[in-house]
Amino acid sequence: ISGIGNVNIPKTAVFENRFYVGESAGFQDPFRGFGMNFALESGKLAADAIIRNLDYDRLWKQQFMNQFKLDFSRRFVISVFGDGIVEFLYRNVNSGDTLDFVKGDVSGISGRILKDLFFNLELIKHKVLGYW
Repeated sequence: ISGIGNVNIPKTAVFENRFYVGESAGFQDPFRGFGMNFALESGKLAADAIIRNLDYDRLWKQQFMNQFKLDFSRRFVISVFGDGIVEFLYRNVNSGDTLDFVKGDVSGISGRILKDLFFNLELIKHKVLGYW
């Protein structure tokens, strides 16, 4: 299975008074390449914004930006170091173990600095190359 997706971090997901959700807004997992979770969550956020007269852009940024930073930083690390980094990180995982990939965030101040650094490097890479 393959395809082309619309991965993006838009400045706004509101155009001509229309609230865009899911992949039409660019909400797709930039690391794993799918976005059903973002589609459902952004749909709920759009509904909340309409019903409660809230700022949709503020809602989705609060909900998604940390995950976007984590996923784009992961994408950069894999693009630079390749599959070997994954093998290194999961070398001690035993058969039958459960991995919570979504919560696999690096903690602490150094983790935040590295995540922000790799996130920004991935954005620069995109601007230079013109593709993810």
